[in-house]
Amino acid sequence: APPAYSAGSVSYTPPTTPAKPQGIAVDANNNIYVADGNNGAVYKLNQAVSYQPLVTVAGGFSNPTLLALDNASNLYVYDQGVGKVFKVTYLGVQSTVASVAATGLATDAAGDVYIQTSSGVTEYPVSGPATTVYSGGVTPNGIALDGSGNVYLSDAANSGILEVQRTVVSYDFGTGSNGSPTLAGTLTDVGNQAVTGSNTVTNTTNFAVAGGSSNG
Repeated sequence: APPAYSAGSVSYTPPTTPAKPQGIAVDANNNIYVADGNNGAVYKLNQAVSYQPLVTVAGGFSNPTLLALDNASNLYVYDQGVGKVFKVTYLGVQSTVASVAATGLATDAAGDVYIQTSSGVTEYPVSGPATTVYSGGVTPNGIALDGSGNVYLSDAANSGILEVQRTVVSYDFGTGSNGSPTLAGTLTDVGNQAVTGSNTVTNTTNFAVAGGSSNG
């Protein structure tokens, strides 16, 4: 049987009232993070102590509207007032991820952040260049990822949910110079992987293999 749900409310009192919650996220410990438009800040509501006291995670925003968290407790904030997505580490260090007009924000298990805009979805990996995941859309307004890295998109102009499946590609890297068996591998994050080995291939569309002194 499906679980039973009951509706309730979690209130908070920011310095400037009334509160104006515009974006929420929940971490692995069930703590709630809320972006407050009237205060230009993101607050953490600690579940272990009945969501009190209020903790300021980051401030100084113009109009924060979207939030996302990764598995390393890094927080991503879209500030609509300045058109930028910011990363706030668990230590409070803030940096700019991208200057875009975002309509959706999400992260995957690897810590990559996905930003949805009116033109599509772009993946910003932990390291490496940004990658276009999907191009298109009319009135995009939501994004989510599953545990396999597949992307789900909502668009107010369409009656369904769009699924963008993560590509899984297998490559044969050839036989080692010492007569070892064929080196084979599967890349599940094509476009953001770097592979190193002694065998050089000419297909550099999705990744590059650099020559070395030995296989490994």
